[in-house]
Amino acid sequence: MLEYVHSKNVIHRDIKASNVMLLNSDEVKVLDFGIARSTDEATVTVTGDILGTYESMAPEQAAGKRVDATADVYGLGVLLIRLITALPLRRHGLFHEFPEAELEKRQVPPPFMDLLRACLEPDPVLRPRDGRDLTARLEDVVGTFTQSRKS
Repeated sequence: MLEYVHSKNVIHRDIKASNVMLLNSDEVKVLDFGIARSTDEATVTVTGDILGTYESMAPEQAAGKRVDATADVYGLGVLLIRLITALPLRRHGLFHEFPEAELEKRQVPPPFMDLLRACLEPDPVLRPRDGRDLTARLEDVVGTFTQSRKS
């Protein structure tokens, strides 16, 4: 879903459950592009301009700093963790606490947990770069899981 959005040079800036729709088992749509911005625009996000839903926004976005596609990756990480745990993520200042114990309790495979941890990296440089990078990493995780089940 983010792969397509980012391929069109768009940053959504408000990835959350109410802005994502599952149409069928293999089709997901992103909704509400009200605060989205083109990466081609000179002002992707003006410093000091805080738009979006605080509960799911990346630390740099919450701080009113310039954002890029990694902010959407962060928001998707928050959404996925909430879907898995059915719990909101706790925030400490600008940063979300990674709920490792809750994910382990739900038997999330370690490679997928590592990917979720990467999505929630406080430093955007350490997150998957965009939807394409995230999709590639997810495919690697699925491939690892599939291979380990065959063994």
